[in-house]
Amino acid sequence: MSKNQLLVLMLGDGFSTVEEAGEDAGKGVGMGIIKETVHQMGGKMNIATAKHQYTRFSIKFPKAKP
Repeated sequence: MSKNQLLVLMLGDGFSTVEEAGEDAGKGVGMGIIKETVHQMGGKMNIATAKHQYTRFSIKFPKAKP
């Protein structure tokens, strides 16, 4: 898979890296909820990553109107 394909998969519902889900983690909904919430609020999410080094999430929202 390409890096972009992996990132899309990671942001989808149901994606988890754990073998067994616990009460608070591993159900594969966290990143999907964040992506959807940012989108609904008119924001943008950027992901920068380098294999075996880092993954950085940047979230920007439009300025609030007075």
